[in-house]
Amino acid sequence: MPTRRNTKVDRKTYEKEMVNLNDRTAQYNVSNRGELQYYTEYTDDFEITTDIIDDKESQWLREMFESDDVYIQSGSDFIPINILNNSESIINNKARNKTFQYTIRYQFSNLREPR
Repeated sequence: MPTRRNTKVDRKTYEKEMVNLNDRTAQYNVSNRGELQYYTEYTDDFEITTDIIDDKESQWLREMFESDDVYIQSGSDFIPINILNNSESIINNKARNKTFQYTIRYQFSNLREPR
């Protein structure tokens, strides 16, 4: 299943003086930064759309939506995630013997380390 990732970046900055006012003569340096970034935090949101699934798999996914302890498997590791969906939209096609499709939004429980 293809996964889409959306990254939100939160940056905190402060203004630095462009010239040193403690010197006898203030010298301007074009390479000095006026605004400095001192904190960057990344929040990754992921979105997966399932293939067309049957009623049995649909029941299993609905239980996952209601669970407060969900993991994804990456190789042999199980990584904790938080489901972000706060509503459930079921695409049910009765012409194809009750098939379903879901879009699942999630975020890793342990966010990337801020810099």
